[in-house]
Amino acid sequence: MDLSVEHIRGVKGILCGTSIRKVATFLAVFCSVGLFLNYVGNNYYFMNVRLDDMKYLPTVGSNIPANTNPVVGRIVVNTKATVLQQLKKNHTNATAPKVKKPYEKYLLSVYPGSQKCLPPPEGNPDLPKRIISDPTFTCKDGVVNNITEAEKATKQRQQTFISCGADGSTSTSEVRWVPFNETLQTFRSDAERACLRLYVQQHCYDWRPVPDVIHLLWYGSTDLDFKTVIGLYSIFTIARPRLVILHGNAVPVDPMWDAILPVATNLVHVHKEPQTSVNGKKIKNVQNQADIGRIEILIEYGGIYLDSDMAIIQKLDIFRDAQFAANKAGSNSNLANGIMIAVPNQELLKHWLGLWQTYDGVSWGSHSVLLITKLAKQQPDKISALGPIFIKFGFNDVRQFYKENCSFGESYAAHIYRRDFPK
Repeated sequence: MDLSVEHIRGVKGILCGTSIRKVATFLAVFCSVGLFLNYVGNNYYFMNVRLDDMKYLPTVGSNIPANTNPVVGRIVVNTKATVLQQLKKNHTNATAPKVKKPYEKYLLSVYPGSQKCLPPPEGNPDLPKRIISDPTFTCKDGVVNNITEAEKATKQRQQTFISCGADGSTSTSEVRWVPFNETLQTFRSDAERACLRLYVQQHCYDWRPVPDVIHLLWYGSTDLDFKTVIGLYSIFTIARPRLVILHGNAVPVDPMWDAILPVATNLVHVHKEPQTSVNGKKIKNVQNQADIGRIEILIEYGGIYLDSDMAIIQKLDIFRDAQFAANKAGSNSNLANGIMIAVPNQELLKHWLGLWQTYDGVSWGSHSVLLITKLAKQQPDKISALGPIFIKFGFNDVRQFYKENCSFGESYAAHIYRRDFPK
């Protein structure tokens, strides 16, 4: 719209026709309002309260429910200092809304699992989807591509080496080309293990509380079988953690181990002897010695413990959000200890380890799977008891595992029970 002469004259008439007294009155009122607003800006806290903080303000004189956003209610204005004090107090005392973590949908209370044999999806078998550029073996023939002695004499492979500064406050690693038969870097002394712990603390964490480290435990034998090779191979090609630590008093020496080494770039060894007695009683089975060893390892380093015959199907990262987690094995009513995830120095793990002092040295599961199941029921806030998300088909479900063509569904792993593996 264009401004006409009449518009301009009208505005001029309003301004010029106003008496000096009226103008003075207007200015006085205007200045009074300005002083009032300035006082309010300095002493009251209207617009400077963030919207997400407003929910912590009390809604005096209002019937708004506690779970309703109080911004829409009647807020009693307090002085700025009072509001800041109240905000600080309420922020300190308020319980933040709990954000559900991805792994929690697999808690036993909501994920009982099923051992029903369902056929794999047509044209999309539920095997790992990661493509291996240079596979050591294929599932079609099950033949491991062994390396001959002549090849090992000239072939090199890559291997990680970890070191710490002289002051014990820094750590680093480098990947070197080494002769194929080069032994793994081994940590033996307390000082060397302290260096490894420091490296884990400084290089193996993301935003999750559990470090991205997988632990294996190996006592006695230096031989490998095909079942174990599947588990080891899946760690380095599917799980792909930042570091893999082989604990034990032996390192495999076997043609199948030679097939694993080229992909095991981030593998180191920690010398660890088994505990062979408790309170003067000899521990009969090496498996029970390993039951103790795996608890000690998780307490010292934190991370993911795996039995060597656990085949990984999907990356395990979402479970590193738990403080301590173990899963039910198939239709078995107990929790299993073939795969466990924990932060270092976890409280329930330390309690569990202490209870091994009452072990009789003979019973198979009294202080392993039976005891952790009992502890989980007594202290459910100290452990995330998962449904059979790692072991869909347990020891009692081997028929579905070996005799039928059953889908693993959304499982993240599978336990290849050695005794029942087809020859």
